[in-house]
Amino acid sequence: MTPRDEKTIVAAWEEVTELLISDDEKQLNNLIQEIEKVQTHALAYIFAAGGDLLNEDEHANQFFYGTIIWKAMVLNIKQISEDMLVEQEELIFRDYERSLKEGQDSLEEIADALLSKSEHEMLLSSLYDDILEDLPDDADDDRLNAAAWMMIHLCTILTCFEKNIM
Repeated sequence: MTPRDEKTIVAAWEEVTELLISDDEKQLNNLIQEIEKVQTHALAYIFAAGGDLLNEDEHANQFFYGTIIWKAMVLNIKQISEDMLVEQEELIFRDYERSLKEGQDSLEEIADALLSKSEHEMLLSSLYDDILEDLPDDADDDRLNAAAWMMIHLCTILTCFEKNIM
């Protein structure tokens, strides 16, 4: 599959940003229904992934980033199963753990390790950069851990989309 180009990524980012800034509940609900219709499990995953580990703002950001991925990737993608999401998250988490064991303990190093596995490095890189920029300089371990998990969740969604393109 051909990776998304910068123009597509920027257009998806701008579209989702404009929608969220407009605070138009009807448009937002329409978008959620549109995603739910074609990717029920992906939508549920992006809303629920992280559970109590992520705070309210981090969950909102994860939804924002997940929606950008969906908009950038909107192609003919088969429905992603819950099992596929779980399996892919486990594989990506193993890569994350391996990175930690290899001494890659900064979020930037971990992001680089996750990026190297994706055909859509530019898309993930722009999302990861935004996550890292949002972290305060004095972020505690809980916030750093939450950021790492958001990266894992976003990589999971994108990888599942990559594998399910028809």
